[in-house]
Amino acid sequence: KGYIPKEINKFWLTLKKLDLSDNDLRGEIPDALFDLYWLEGLYLKSNKLSGTISSKVSKLTSLKEFYAGENDFTGKVTWGFGSCKNIRTLSLYKNKLTGPIPDWSSLDLFYLDLGHNKLTGTLTESLLKHRPLRLLYLNNNELTGTIPISYTTMGNRKLKEIHLNNNQLTGELPGDWWNGFNPQKHLLAIRVENNNLSGSFDKKVCELDVRGGKAEMVELGADCDVCSCRLCEPYCTP
Repeated sequence: KGYIPKEINKFWLTLKKLDLSDNDLRGEIPDALFDLYWLEGLYLKSNKLSGTISSKVSKLTSLKEFYAGENDFTGKVTWGFGSCKNIRTLSLYKNKLTGPIPDWSSLDLFYLDLGHNKLTGTLTESLLKHRPLRLLYLNNNELTGTIPISYTTMGNRKLKEIHLNNNQLTGELPGDWWNGFNPQKHLLAIRVENNNLSGSFDKKVCELDVRGGKAEMVELGADCDVCSCRLCEPYCTP
């Protein structure tokens, strides 16, 4: 319980990982924490932390992993993470963050989770710059606009999961997710249900069902009118 002490920066020279997850911590992240220049992993998930995540996070240039999901953070997602050149994992799910998805084109993220916030704006194509990206969660926000057809090539065509469900997306659903692979074995999950999309998945997407023995897909979520695959049935919204 309590607060993150300002004296935390006394350990700036030696501390590489700080795990304060699953506690009852309150208050804001003190600026002193951003003096931990050699920090590689910062884990703050499942607390009651509040306020904004300062742009001073940019000082953590050694940071590789940042988990701060399930808190009460507000304000926009800071562009400061764009200066964390070594970061590969960024998880900020289940907060109260607002504004657009920042352009972090200079990064090579592997895992990005901004789900369950109040993000607005459109799906930025800058995410395509993250060639190692394998897991993308943008679900349960207030995102609008279309799903760019280029999203089917996300992660250098090796994306494993993409969750865009429960937003306000419109327009034509990109139908072909095979990306030239026969079959596309990388994809494990596509979730786009509870939007206002038109069009439909290509029938070949149904063949990615793990039960067919040719690929590995275990989740395919879409509204009934854009998906007739067996995998869609548990998520199908008439």
